[in-house]
Amino acid sequence: MEVELMAIINANQLNQIRINPDMYGGSKSTPTHALQEAVDNGIDQILIKKADHLWITFHEDGSYSVFDNGEGMPVEVAETANGDKMPTNRMAWTVPNTSGHYTQQATTSIGKNGIGTKFVTATSTKTVGTILKDGKWYQDIYTLDPEVAPAFKDKSDKAAKLLSRSPLIYETKLNRNHQLPSKTLTQKLYIHGQSHGTELRFWPDPDIYDSVAIDWTAFKDRLHQQAFLNPEASFTLINEATGEEVSYHEPEGLKAYVEYVFESSKEDNEKLITGIHGFSGRIETNEGEWIGADVAFAWTDGATPRQRSFVNSVATPDGGTHVSGFNAGVRRMMNNYADKLGLTKDSIDSRDLQPGLVAIISANHTKPQYTGQTKDKLSNVDAKTAIDKITYEQGQFEWDKYITDVEAVIKQALERAALRRKIDDLSKIKLDSKDMKAKVSKKLKPAKKLRGARGVEQAELFITEGDSASGSLTRTRINGEGGMYQAIFPIRGKIINALTSTSDKVFANTEVSTIFSAIGAGIGDKYDESKLNYDKIIIASDSDSDGDNIFALLITLFSKYTPQLLENGHVYRAQAPLFINYDEKGNTDYVYTERDQQVYLETHDPKLVERAKGLGEVGDPMTRETLITPGTRHLTQYTTNDIEASTELVDLLMGKEVAPRRAFLMENAEFAHIEE
Repeated sequence: MEVELMAIINANQLNQIRINPDMYGGSKSTPTHALQEAVDNGIDQILIKKADHLWITFHEDGSYSVFDNGEGMPVEVAETANGDKMPTNRMAWTVPNTSGHYTQQATTSIGKNGIGTKFVTATSTKTVGTILKDGKWYQDIYTLDPEVAPAFKDKSDKAAKLLSRSPLIYETKLNRNHQLPSKTLTQKLYIHGQSHGTELRFWPDPDIYDSVAIDWTAFKDRLHQQAFLNPEASFTLINEATGEEVSYHEPEGLKAYVEYVFESSKEDNEKLITGIHGFSGRIETNEGEWIGADVAFAWTDGATPRQRSFVNSVATPDGGTHVSGFNAGVRRMMNNYADKLGLTKDSIDSRDLQPGLVAIISANHTKPQYTGQTKDKLSNVDAKTAIDKITYEQGQFEWDKYITDVEAVIKQALERAALRRKIDDLSKIKLDSKDMKAKVSKKLKPAKKLRGARGVEQAELFITEGDSASGSLTRTRINGEGGMYQAIFPIRGKIINALTSTSDKVFANTEVSTIFSAIGAGIGDKYDESKLNYDKIIIASDSDSDGDNIFALLITLFSKYTPQLLENGHVYRAQAPLFINYDEKGNTDYVYTERDQQVYLETHDPKLVERAKGLGEVGDPMTRETLITPGTRHLTQYTTNDIEASTELVDLLMGKEVAPRRAFLMENAEFAHIEE
C-alpha cells in the first residue's frame, strides 16, 4: 500500500529533507552542499569579525569536519516553538526553521532560512558538534534512529507513521536543567591549536547520496574563492588520506580575484586594456538594515564577459538583482563619462560594454531573498536599485582617477556598437509586403478575429513544429468561444540561430520572416505594440532535446529582434504531458517532467504509466484539455523585468562565444537535460 500524500506532508521536516534532499541541497549526487553548509557557518563567524581562520578536513574514515576559531556556538538553554528545552547549539543543528540569524540585526550572515546545518544532520549517519568556549569543552553527538531513518525509502502505512518522528537520536544526555555536560578546557582538547571555536564533523549517509566522496580539487577551488572574498581570513584544507594540506590567504582580495579569473581563462593574445579597479559602498534601506557591495573589475580586448557574483560570501552562479544592478550602474557610469568627455552623442548599450568585462561582484544584504533553497540567484528588488546607485557613484570616485582607462573602455564599446549596427541593419527588411502576406497565408491557420477586434477577449498564436502537431491543434482550437480566438502557425525544421547569423540571413529564412509578419508588431526600433495581432505567442514544441532547441531558438529570435514581447509578457510555452498516470478506475494524472514523475511515484502507485514522446502523439481530446483550454492547460510564461540581463544570458547560451558557454555548462552540468 502506498504512503499517503498527507503522511509525507506531515512528516518531521528532517525526514522531508531525507525524502527530497535535492529540494534543499541542490543535488544528491554527493554531500558537497552539506559540507558547504558547514563551511558557511564558519564564514558567518568571519563576517562578524569573530573568526579569522577555517580548517576543513577530509577525514580518512569518510567523514568531513569544519572548524572555525570563532566565539563558539552558544550553549545556553532555549525553548523551541513546541516547548521543548535544549541547548541553543542543538536547536540550531537539529530543529528545522530555527536559526540564530532570525533575530540578528544589521548583519549579513549567510544562512537565514532555518535549514542550513539541519541539512547536514538530516543527511548524515552521525554528526558530532564540538564547542570550545569560555574555558570549557562541550560535545553534542547525533546518530540516525535505525527504525525511523530508513522509512523515507518505504511506501508502507508503518513507514508513513514513522516519518512523523525525528530520524535523529541524541546520544549526548543533558542534565536535569537541559544543559550539555562540559569539561574544563585543557590544551590537550584544543582543536588545531585553538582554544575557542566550533567544529562540526559529519558522516554522510550512503542511502541519501549516490556517492559520499566529495571532489577534492573542486572544493579546493571553492575554498580559494572564499579566501579572495574574505581577505582578512585564512583557509586550510586537509586531506588525511593523501596527506595533502593547502592554505589560502588573499590579502589583496577581489582585485587579486579579477587577476586570477583573467589569467586562468584568457584567450590567445588577449590582454587587459585597463587596470584593475575596485570600489565599495553601502546604502541604508530601513532602520537597522542595509545593502552593500564590494566590486573589482577591469576590461580586456577580448569578446568574453566574465562575471562572478556573491551574496554574503555565497556564490550566486545564476546572478540575480545584484548583478543586474551592477551592470546597470556600469552602463550609466560609462554613458555619463562619454557625455562629459564628448566621445559620443549616442547612448552606449550594455551589450557593447559587456565583452571583455572581468568583474567580481560581492554583495551584502541584511535580508537576502533567493529564487531557491540553494541560494543560486538573488531576487531582492531593492538590491538592483542599491547596487546600481553604489556602482554609479562609488565607481566614478575610482575611475575619475583613471580617465585614460575610461576612454579605452568607451572607445572599444563604440567600435563594437558600430560593427553590430552594420551587421544588424534592419532598414531593408519588409514584413508587410504583398509577397510576404502571401507566404504567411500559405502557412498560418488564421483566427477569425485578432487582438483589439470587437468581442475579442484573448487572441493567441500557437507556433508549433510540424504538421502532425499543428493538425491536432487546428482541429481542437477555440475560435470564438468566450471571446477567445486561436491561430496555428506550423514551422518546419529548426529556426536559424539569430545570434550566429547576420540579419539579412536571418530574415531570408522563410520561417523567421513569416513568423514576425504574422505577429504584426514589427521588429527592432519599428516595433509597435498597438499593431500586435495576438495577446499570447505560445510556443508548442515537444518536451525533448529537439523541442527544447526549437524553443531556445525562438526565444533567441524574440530576444534579439522583439524583446518587447518578452518584457510585456506575451511569450509562453505550452507543454503536453510527458507522463500519463492511470489509476484503477481509469482516472488520469498528468506529469510534465522526469523529475516531477519521480516525485509523483514516491506518493502514488499508478496502475499504468504512459510516456508521450511528441505533441503529434497526443490525441485530440488530450490536446484540447492540456494545450488549448484555459484552466486545464499547462502554460509557462517567459518574461523579464531586466531585458539587458536576459539578453546577456541568451547571448551566453546561444551566441558565438564558446568559452563562456563552456564555463557556464561546467558549473551547471548536473542540471542539464540529457537524452540517450
